[in-house]
Amino acid sequence: MFVAVGALGILVMLVRLRVYRDPTLREQAIIRGTELAESRANECAQPASWGAPFRQRNTYFMILGAFGIFCTVWVYPTWLPSYLQTSRGLSLSETGWLSSLPYLCGILGVLFGGWLSGRLIRRGHSAVVSRKVPIVGGAVLAAAAVLPVAYVHSTPLALSLLSLGYFAAQVPMGCLWTLASDIAESHQVASLGAIQNFGGFLGAVMAPVVTGAILLLGGMSYLFFVKERRP
Repeated sequence: MFVAVGALGILVMLVRLRVYRDPTLREQAIIRGTELAESRANECAQPASWGAPFRQRNTYFMILGAFGIFCTVWVYPTWLPSYLQTSRGLSLSETGWLSSLPYLCGILGVLFGGWLSGRLIRRGHSAVVSRKVPIVGGAVLAAAAVLPVAYVHSTPLALSLLSLGYFAAQVPMGCLWTLASDIAESHQVASLGAIQNFGGFLGAVMAPVVTGAILLLGGMSYLFFVKERRP
């Protein structure tokens, strides 16, 4: 595995060396002109304050949204392999490649979320609405896809639902990263983005801890909060 990952890294490096080029003189002039205009605009703007974003209601929705989505996303890498082995009876080798399927679906989810948001903007919707639709829709679908897993006897069906859930959980990710620039003024984008990410990574930290606590309370059963399956 280490050799394969290292070889892939070398391949990416070779592709970059072949494709990458320095900007032309014309492109450098455009870049520097844009940077100069932004610098002058920031000099004229009011000084950024950490307290200003907290006076906006959208900030708290962004924190809660990022918290929930990051929590969902980080449950998968911390507990999915253990779940497949203990609750589904898969071997270590089977767990290795089967647990990669949700992440492949997650790649598609990120791309789909960005495409959907862009399509909504092109159809005349505001940037904020075009971000909220993938964020809310993805979060709802992620929960709806994972909940039935506890009632499913078929391992392929359970893995399909988990893959659909991770696909949906990744749909909001690209939109989350751009939401701050859509809502905040230019001199407050970094502050609002940092506040949102703080909430998100707080959820990521709590995901494995809370899941582990639930398992301990449930006697190491993944069905602690869900009705037990009966044949």
